[in-house]
Amino acid sequence: MDFKIPESFNDFEELKLRAETLRGIYGYGWEKPSEIQKQALVPFLNNNDMIIQACAGSGKTGVFGIGSIEKVKSNIKNMQVLIISPTRELSVQTYNIICTIAQYSPISVALHRGCSTKLRTGEKLSGTERASGYMSYGESQRYCEQIVVATPGRILDLFRRKQISCNTLSLLILDEADELLTLSNEFQTTLKDILSFLPVERQTIVVSATIPSDVLSFVQNITNSPKRLLMKNEELPLAGIKQYYVVLEKEQDKILCLIDIYSNISIQQSIIFVNRKEKVDYICEQMRENGFTVSCIYGTMSQVERDSIMADFRKGVTRVLIATDLLARGIDVQSVSMVFNYDLPNNKENYIHRIGRSGRYGRKGVAVNFVLEPSGNKPKSVIELENFYGCQISPLPQLDLL
Repeated sequence: MDFKIPESFNDFEELKLRAETLRGIYGYGWEKPSEIQKQALVPFLNNNDMIIQACAGSGKTGVFGIGSIEKVKSNIKNMQVLIISPTRELSVQTYNIICTIAQYSPISVALHRGCSTKLRTGEKLSGTERASGYMSYGESQRYCEQIVVATPGRILDLFRRKQISCNTLSLLILDEADELLTLSNEFQTTLKDILSFLPVERQTIVVSATIPSDVLSFVQNITNSPKRLLMKNEELPLAGIKQYYVVLEKEQDKILCLIDIYSNISIQQSIIFVNRKEKVDYICEQMRENGFTVSCIYGTMSQVERDSIMADFRKGVTRVLIATDLLARGIDVQSVSMVFNYDLPNNKENYIHRIGRSGRYGRKGVAVNFVLEPSGNKPKSVIELENFYGCQISPLPQLDLL
């Protein structure tokens, strides 16, 4: 498939997309392509392997969502596209987006994640907020959907059981590749096993907000002369997010400062990030005792609980969410205007994933970092983040100036 289109374009119509795809794009609410979509869609549609680094909220899911739908051949009733997401929440979000764009197209989409229940959806996105290990959209036999969104362990299990055939697969997409390929978890081994089932002749797209050098090295071994859209850390567009820090003397001061902020300003929706599950429970209890309606989420919760909490947060039923790094990647709640790093993340790469939950798609956002370095000077941890991202993190001003 070779698209005779300009190297640069400003409207989706210039891509010569199918009318059904174009209608789905507008139905999702995209009127103009984002900057990353302008750069990535042409080489994607022209069958290039790609390594795409772009910040949270830039529209990178739209790149592989639109590209995947356009790649599907309607006469082949089997898996043609596989999208692997590191978390269950992100896989559901990706599935929702693709189903929305595909709502006018005669194609089928499946979601496979680590749950036991099964839900089939005949209407657009019906029930996709509820916990389910298998969801299906469009007309297809089970395990024969043309686009498959999956978590790593689940799709590997399906391959080993020979429940899904890989013979017709032509496109592999690795979303949040740094999380999938980091050496600190089991995903890299799982992914190697998944790759052993896939055709060698395929298009591979690797997507993430951050791509460390060790991950980049691995990715280059599984792609074929990839087109690279890599942004330096200092070029990651954080301009729409105002970043502040608050220096505190002791851990107990954090909750007092947090309650003071929430008591004095109006926040549309917000996320409070911490590093340990125990702190999630503590902050939740303290906030509720002070009259705030909050919810919390962490990895050891059941999938039913996690889905219910995220559904309420997306609908605005709850406006404050306390979370571990489970939510730092890919969760798109566009009304989030403020993010708190109650604890700074354990690695610098996670900082952009966390604060990127605000300022989605060019909207304005605020990030506030709590720091325990009462030296009188700018905290070392803040300076390190500034140097790493080439950004400015300022002392928190008076609350009425936020």
